[in-house]
Amino acid sequence: MISWLAKIQARIGIDMLVNKNNLSPKISLISHDLNQVLPFEENSFDVAVSLANLEHLENPTKNINEIFRVLRPGGLLLLTTPTIYAKPVLEFLSFKLKIVSEEGVRDHKNYFTREKLIGILKNAGFASVRHRYFQLFMNSFIYARK
Repeated sequence: MISWLAKIQARIGIDMLVNKNNLSPKISLISHDLNQVLPFEENSFDVAVSLANLEHLENPTKNINEIFRVLRPGGLLLLTTPTIYAKPVLEFLSFKLKIVSEEGVRDHKNYFTREKLIGILKNAGFASVRHRYFQLFMNSFIYARK
């Protein structure tokens, strides 16, 4: 799957804290709060990738709806997010052992069950949603098609 991703022409990264160090010239990086409406027109993208950020958002449902809006018909969403099983493990690794960013874990506003995550995506309008656990059920991987 990664080989076809490398062929995609337009690559835009979104982050609240833009850091352009070591960034490929093929990637445009913009500063944007994912809690807000995405700054793109409807049907703008073939692929959206959301890695480990949904858990940090005030309204993850709004973000999923926005991703759906900017994807073209047939567009693909690849998403990862921690599950509810990860919460005690991350808190232990962070608060007790100090080997995971305490700030990052404290910023987690959501942990998702498989059912809740699939429900959010289906309610947004995604026609096909595939879910897989990884890292011993600590994280969800979603492959969803508009």
